[in-house]
Amino acid sequence: MSKNMFITVEVWRADGEIEWLKYDDEIYRFDLSKDATAGMVDMMIAALASYNDIGGKHKEFVLNTLIKKMKNRELVILGGIHFQDDSTHIFNGCCCGMEEWSLIVDMLKANMSPWMGHDPDVCCSEKEGIYYVSNVQLVNTGTIYYHENADGEIVEYDPGMPIEDALADERYKVISYEKELFMELLEKVEEDFNNFVEYPLKERLLQLTSEKTARAFMEAFCTCFGRERRQKMNA
Repeated sequence: MSKNMFITVEVWRADGEIEWLKYDDEIYRFDLSKDATAGMVDMMIAALASYNDIGGKHKEFVLNTLIKKMKNRELVILGGIHFQDDSTHIFNGCCCGMEEWSLIVDMLKANMSPWMGHDPDVCCSEKEGIYYVSNVQLVNTGTIYYHENADGEIVEYDPGMPIEDALADERYKVISYEKELFMELLEKVEEDFNNFVEYPLKERLLQLTSEKTARAFMEAFCTCFGRERRQKMNA
């Protein structure tokens, strides 16, 4: 399957390294799946601590602080949804959080274009049963602006680019999905999240800490970044 879709996390090298984590300058983004490596998990833990201003070097202090804050859904991390078609990749724009993935998925299922960051302005538009994901704003994505014309009338307009124009312009990336595949991939990303937690995250945590702390971290991670985060917020 050349076309795919993933939950993605954006990480970086923290200013102050945590010595019990492995740092890899080659890792700056990875997708959540059962294939994630121990190094990717380490970079994610480091990014969680750094991005959320959690200081300290001691292993149990850092892990337990992360657990406490994740239980309260207080943590965020850059990321979103990664769209792929062979060598073409479209990632979220800046300021989009990985914790928003379930909202993004649900809106895409409902044929709405969710906010996925800007620069690039990633969006989705459906036309005749084909779903187009692009790194440029497309028409019919639900974004409407208003302006006053020369006659003083308030007129609404769609700022997006027609799909045909985006496809013809080499400056932009566009990935098309048939509806059946699009919906299958949206279902798959939740399975990817669960597999990431159950396999690479669990395996690495058990190398770093006790089984009790590892289990508490996994549960808190699901509370903060899994689908239950949105379910709780909407309750």
